[in-house]
Parts: sequence; structure tokens; C-alpha cells
Amino acid sequence: MFALHPPAHRCLGFTLIEACATVAVLAVLITLVAPSLRQALDTRRLDGVATQFAADLAFARSQAQARNMPVHLRFSSGPSGASCYAVQASVGAPAECPCVPGAVCVQSLRFVALGPADGVQLSSSAASMRLDPRHGTNTPTSTIRVSSRDGRSVVQAVNLMGRVRSCSPEARVPGYPAC
Repeated sequence: MFALHPPAHRCLGFTLIEACATVAVLAVLITLVAPSLRQALDTRRLDGVATQFAADLAFARSQAQARNMPVHLRFSSGPSGASCYAVQASVGAPAECPCVPGAVCVQSLRFVALGPADGVQLSSSAASMRLDPRHGTNTPTSTIRVSSRDGRSVVQAVNLMGRVRSCSPEARVPGYPAC
């Protein structure tokens, strides 16, 4: 009869060379994917702020009509790249209600601040917009630019009726037509 020999000792696990090869392949893949991942995140932030602004403008219009009093959107930007806007129900002059947290107004409805860490900045061609409850109009008309740190931007033109038309210069932001 034949004697069965136990199988030879097999190594379980990885050799150092296999582990190094795996790490090298992962490093190459991460190097290739990281820039596109960062650009995708920047695009989502840019689109998110642009969409939020359009929704806040619609909110301001509805609040002006519901309260039967003017609602103001006030814009501000700081030297460090910070920017903000505030939706405020106010009967005072724009100078009486600056775009800062805790401003003394009739009522502050919404406040959105964007810092340098957000990677997105908002700028406006007008310091303030007034939404009239009686006529449903927005004065003055304004152009808002939401820009990312890589230079891409979404331009939002707000017309007299308070409606927003969004576009991207040179169509650099997916989902927005070219300006």
C-alpha cells in the first residue's frame, strides 16, 4: 500500500514583495483619482451654494408676501475671502441692518456665511436687494457670482420679478449652460 505523506508546509499570507507591489499599485491609483475627486467635491459645493441661494431668494419672496412687508437680501464680503448673505424682514434703511450675525433688525430670517475653508465665495453686483410684497418685484436687479477656489463659477442673474437664471462662464460647471 501507498503511504500518504502529509502535504508540504504551505505559507499562508503575503511576501514582502507582494505587499510592496500592492501598496505601489494603490498609490498610483490614489494619485490618479485624487485630483478628479477634489474637482468633483468642489463642483458639488459650488452647485450646492448656487442652488441654496436660488431657494433662499424664493423663500425671501414668499416671506415678503406672507408678512406683507419688504424683505431684504444683504450681501457682504470680508478681506479674508469670507462672504455672506442675509435674508431680513426690515423696515429700516439697509445701513441699519448689516450682514452680520446678531444684527439688530425687525427680524433676521436666514443667514448664510461662507468662509475660506468652504472653498466657495459669493459676490453680488448690488449690496442689497429689496423684495416688495405688494408688487412682487425685486429692486435692484442683481448678478450674483458663486466662485470656487479653482476659478470656476456659476453666475445667477436675478431679474425684476425675483427669478433666477443660472449659467456658467464657458460652461465649466456641469449642469449649467454657457453664459
